[in-house]
Amino acid sequence: MFEKVGREKTYRLRRQEVAAQLRELADLIENRDCERGNHDN
Repeated sequence: MFEKVGREKTYRLRRQEVAAQLRELADLIENRDCERGNHDN
């Protein structure tokens, strides 16, 4: 039981890290698109 709780906590932390990385990546892509003058969406 303790093992499962610890694993879920680790998973939640990792998911937050991945979400933050995806947001950073999305910002980089958006900035690159803006530099190209691509404002479709």
